[in-house]
Amino acid sequence: MKFIKSNESNFSIEITPLIDIVFLLVIFFVVTS
Repeated sequence: MKFIKSNESNFSIEITPLIDIVFLLVIFFVVTS
C-alpha cells in the first residue's frame, strides 16, 4: 500500500485540483438548473 501511495503521490497532487474544479462545476450546474 505504501508503494502505491508514494508512486501516485505526484499524480494525485496534479489530479486533485481538477477533481475539486469538476466537483464545484457539477454543484454549480445542479444549483442553477
